[in-house]
Amino acid sequence: MTFGDMVNAVRRFWVVTVVFVLVALAVAAAAATLPETKYEATATLLAQPDTERVDFAAVEAVRFLLPSLAQLVSTNTFGGEVGQRLEPPLAAADVDVKAEFEPGTGIVHVTASDTDPARAQRIAQVGAVLLGQQELSQSVEVVLLDPPELPTAPAGPGTVTFLVGGLILGILGGVLAAIVLAAAAKAREAELPPTIARVAGPQPTSQADRQRDTVDTDGPEQDEISQVGEGGPPGTPSTRFQSVERTTAQPEAQAASIAAAAAVTRAVPRPESLEADAERLGLEVLGVIPVKGGSTGAGTNGVGDFDDAFRAVGQRLVERTQNDGRLVVTSPRSAAGRTTVTANTAWALASSGVSVLAVDGDIENAMLHRFLRVGNDRGLSDLPTATLGQVKQDSAVSTLTVVAAGGGSVAGGDWFGEALDRVFAEAAASLVLVDCPALLDSSRAIQACRTSGRAILVVDSADPRSSTDLASCVEELRSREIEVLGVVINKASTRHV
Repeated sequence: MTFGDMVNAVRRFWVVTVVFVLVALAVAAAAATLPETKYEATATLLAQPDTERVDFAAVEAVRFLLPSLAQLVSTNTFGGEVGQRLEPPLAAADVDVKAEFEPGTGIVHVTASDTDPARAQRIAQVGAVLLGQQELSQSVEVVLLDPPELPTAPAGPGTVTFLVGGLILGILGGVLAAIVLAAAAKAREAELPPTIARVAGPQPTSQADRQRDTVDTDGPEQDEISQVGEGGPPGTPSTRFQSVERTTAQPEAQAASIAAAAAVTRAVPRPESLEADAERLGLEVLGVIPVKGGSTGAGTNGVGDFDDAFRAVGQRLVERTQNDGRLVVTSPRSAAGRTTVTANTAWALASSGVSVLAVDGDIENAMLHRFLRVGNDRGLSDLPTATLGQVKQDSAVSTLTVVAAGGGSVAGGDWFGEALDRVFAEAAASLVLVDCPALLDSSRAIQACRTSGRAILVVDSADPRSSTDLASCVEELRSREIEVLGVVINKASTRHV
């Protein structure tokens, strides 16, 4: 990994890095404040031969006895005696005193530790005096060279040292965690299908890449999408469809662009109703779906409540698809209710005796299996290697079978179109409903519509962009010779009928 990759990882997962630093600083602060602050005072003594004339035997005696002196100071007996000799204001039942000697010399250091600097000084002084009074040998005497001084700074690392150390450890830990998360994300993106990998991974930057990443990879270099309702003449490329598949900006720029587009769309004056929009586009309103539990009232479609609305949609679809039961359910944008319409319409038709096959073509956001209460362990994504009979599942209604999205591992290429071809060719049901992604979100929606040859559009009546989106999508589908059977207005209230 290069330094640039590391910087990008930290920028991508900066929250993790910040959390690591804050946690490390909190631990360091706790470590600096939890233990009691202690002060150390040291007295220096000299063990030397107790004779005027230094001989070899006296020197050897000093070297031999120095370790014993250091060991003596560390005993509980010696510490207790030092504590007894302290004056009442400084008296302590437990004293911390130790001694160290310098090998090859007769120097001994007596060090005392205490939370009170004055007591630490006094303990070191009393310990040095008491050690000098020990009769270790007639040929060795211990004299005080340097009395202990009053300590002014606590011993050991201070708060600043703890905090600096915590900051360094936090930064290192945060960077390491960001690198690990970035590597894991890169590995996951490498295993995703092409549509997801293109969105999640690095965006194309060259003109050739932008031309290659179009909505229809089999079409000409420039899409034939008209900007209907946006002021653009017919035949001009529509940025509404290209925004998902061709974007090359960074996430911040993408967000700003999307926000600007949304503001422009909301500024477009809305028509009297989506039904009027459909009529102007020559579309039949197949149904008006109220919010569940609500009612659309006695509208022009004769739809009374939630369940009746889907029965009406199903009846109209059967009438329109008597000779060809292949149909794709899509919408201009996500969250319009495609899966809700697909599942409930399929259930309503099957409950009335019509044989229906419901297919989940939204591989990346599979939800149809949850609506129809089947498993998702096998499905459409398994068709490259399995048969339709192996992937379809029975529902609670005997005339309704389901092909979920499935958990198969699929690569790039035309597997999606080929899988739908097999479904349409091998299905024995009277009506095949394919729940597909939104047209403005995925190229697979166009691919599914081209495979089927016909589609219905679900629009969200609460979305102010629905009017212009509907016109753009209808124009796009018709330009590709895809029949639009009609429109379903979802989440409607009385103001739309």
